[in-house]
Amino acid sequence: ISVTGVQTCALPIFRNVLAVVSLFFEVSSLEYLSLTTFILILYSMPIFVKIFAWIILKEEISLLDIIVILISSMGMLLIFNCSVSEESGIGMIYAMSGAITYALSCMITKKIRHVDSNSIYLSYVLVLFLISLLNYPDVIPTRHELGILFAMAVIHVAAFLLYLKGFFHLKTSRAAVLEY
Repeated sequence: ISVTGVQTCALPIFRNVLAVVSLFFEVSSLEYLSLTTFILILYSMPIFVKIFAWIILKEEISLLDIIVILISSMGMLLIFNCSVSEESGIGMIYAMSGAITYALSCMITKKIRHVDSNSIYLSYVLVLFLISLLNYPDVIPTRHELGILFAMAVIHVAAFLLYLKGFFHLKTSRAAVLEY
């Protein structure tokens, strides 16, 4: 295999590993954090995308972008300061790690301009669902509930793949905000 072949194969694999690690951190943080704090931290991902797009992809960053990043960061710090005594530090670290690793996986996706097959994305969603069930051993979903969850996974994957089609046509930081 040539060096180019290794790079072509290694980057999508690394991107997928980052995405799985991100989801693991996000699901794990839910055990320690309130939903409000979790969402706040998770929604910080576009800030990291903007910074990483500037550093890694050499996308432009304007003065307005810098001001928005600073104001957003100060707001997050203020909220963290108010809730840090009530929330688990490990949960915050997990959620922040999830946001950062997901932002990095976005950079790789944009750089390689490669999208995996639908079945791979569906597998991610299903595997993560099964892993999250391990946190609740007393919960055994019925066939009907599993059917609904499977349908939700298919809809999620279809929506995500449509999102990715537009992702390659927009600046990375603009596309990251649209994901939410």
